[in-house]
Amino acid sequence: MASDNKDLLKVLKAAIVNDAPGLAALLDGSNFAVAVSALGKALLGDAEASLAEVTAEAQKGDKLKIVAAEQEVQLRLRQNDAGSLDAFAAALEEDKAHLADTQSAREMQIKTHDSTNRWLAFTVSAAFFLIIASLIWWPPKDTGFKDILYTLLGVVATGWANIIGFYFGSSAGSAQKSQTIDAALARSSSNNPPSGA
Repeated sequence: MASDNKDLLKVLKAAIVNDAPGLAALLDGSNFAVAVSALGKALLGDAEASLAEVTAEAQKGDKLKIVAAEQEVQLRLRQNDAGSLDAFAAALEEDKAHLADTQSAREMQIKTHDSTNRWLAFTVSAAFFLIIASLIWWPPKDTGFKDILYTLLGVVATGWANIIGFYFGSSAGSAQKSQTIDAALARSSSNNPPSGA
């Protein structure tokens, strides 16, 4: 099966290399699935078309559609601002490292019975709600002082968000981002032909 995929990729590359050299180069890397998907969409109107279908259609040599596929892939890669799914993998690793760091900080606090974090959390939380209450019930008349309070509220709110993250874990958005990245990597690896003969 791996040999069939490699052969099809070679044939596909030969069919498009003159019209879309950048797209042909992607067929050799880990992003080959992105290139095949773009070609399937441009040539067959189906981004989920199989490698065999895309190869057969590319051999017919519709130059305009092949060039359009290359332009779409370049646009997609620019939008990702990384050029590949490697950026997703790096973001996933960064999230995992951050979560591991938070977990080790929690464990250290439990082992050492240090109450500094707890008192800081109480202080920042109290300040956060006190600033909000003062802005609601006793709004300052001086515009300059009001601006200072809003700036202070932003700083304290950021600290409060970090405290909530520390005590209650990762946010739902971060968890959802990790799931999305995991799914993208899984699709990429399942579409990636195994190396070897």
